[in-house]
Order: sequence, then structure tokens, then C-alpha cells
Amino acid sequence: MDPAIKTAVGRDPEDDPHLGSQPTMTRLENAVTRRDLLRLGYAFIDHFIASYQTPPEVIVLDMDPTADYVHGHQQLALFNAFEDEYCFMPFHVYEGISGKYITSVLRAGKTPTASEIISVTKRIVRRIRAAWPEVKIIFRADGHHTKPEVMRWFNGHNVDFITGLAPNSKLYKLFDLCIREAKLKYQRTGRPARTYASAYYAADTWDVPQRVICRVLVSDKGTDMRAIVTSFQEAGAKYLLQSAHPPSRVPHPRHPVAP
Repeated sequence: MDPAIKTAVGRDPEDDPHLGSQPTMTRLENAVTRRDLLRLGYAFIDHFIASYQTPPEVIVLDMDPTADYVHGHQQLALFNAFEDEYCFMPFHVYEGISGKYITSVLRAGKTPTASEIISVTKRIVRRIRAAWPEVKIIFRADGHHTKPEVMRWFNGHNVDFITGLAPNSKLYKLFDLCIREAKLKYQRTGRPARTYASAYYAADTWDVPQRVICRVLVSDKGTDMRAIVTSFQEAGAKYLLQSAHPPSRVPHPRHPVAP
């Protein structure tokens, strides 16, 4: 190895052992197999499980594909129009009540597909239920995860879910009364007014109608409507009211805003 590099990292250029060369590091990186990566992912999940002295009654899986910008020609690096950058979009999964880290999965810099979401979630759920058969599992994520195949999988595996839902013309029509009520409150008080409502809605690709909860905010900046879709049927489910961001994490602008 070049003596100048050894000197730069605090090694004696003459007497200290040689540093690892680039080919050596490449061989080390390429020695890791897909099975090794899966085992590493499971190790993080097992570490999460071991952090509890007693099994919890409920856990919340907060999943977020977060942009990781790249500067080169790395595999899986794609141009993401929303980020306006070449990036990875790895899945990061945290427990939403405690804020504890569960696992991460490196993936290409694009919107996640249903098969990717299910592939990661099913392994986490299987591992957790092997340790805690009675635990209630809730999945929370942004609107990228609101896909019919994903909701079908949740419904078939006893996993509750709360995910974001982008407003559209049908939702505006469905919640028209809620919107008008918020506008009327704002006109009367001159202060920002919020209203909430829920209804059953099904996009053309959905198998069955799902419960959608809407939050309307009217202020001097205009009318803002946010929506989530959930498997919860009871009106006061507390997990609908909590933030989708554990306190130890930096909020992401594309998370759903729960009422």
C-alpha cells in the first residue's frame, strides 16, 4: 500500500503492516450474500424483540422509504423526480409507540411496489409473532403504501393499518359537508378551523370499501384536506390520533397527517 496513505491514517510507512487494498475491500464486500443480508435484517429485528422485558400488548410498525442521495454510479441508484436527485430509497422501520428501531432494507430510489412492501412486512410480522403470538400489530405509513394488494395482505394476516391517502375529486365530493362546515367556522371566527369526518370509500382498484378519515383545515392560507385509510372501525381508535413520527425521529414531509 502507498506509504503516503499509510502516513495519512497514522501508520508507520515502513514498519506497520500493509493496509487493505482496494481489491481486498472489494472481495470483502462481494463476499456478503443475499442470505447474509437477510440474516442481518433478522438480527436487527431480534435485537428489537430482546429490548422488551415483557411482551407488549401492541406494537406499531412505522415504515418510511427515505431518500439517500448518491454521488456516483452505485447499483440501485435511480433518479427520483420528487427528490430531484439520484438516490436510494431504503425502507426504515421503527416501532411507533416507543420509537425503537426495528430494521432497514436498502432498495432502489423509486416509489415502493406492493410486492416490496409485503416482502419486508411479512418477514417482520412473522419474526415478531414467533416471539409474541398474542401481540397486536398495527402498520402505519404514508400514501405510497396504500395499495390494494397491501391492504388485502393486511386484512388476511390480522394486521391493522393506517396509511395516507391522497385527496382526489371523489374524496372532495364525499367530504363536501365537512369542508363546508370548516369554511363556515372560519368565516364566523376568523381563526383557523378544523373539522373531521369519516366515510367508506373504494378506489376503482380496491377489492372492498375501506374506512377513510378526513381532516379539513381552513385558514387564511386556504383549504387543506388530508385523509387516511384504516382498518379500524371504532371512531375513537387512539392510534389514529397519534403522530406517525416517534419522538426520536425527524418528521418526514410525506407522512400522513392523522386527525
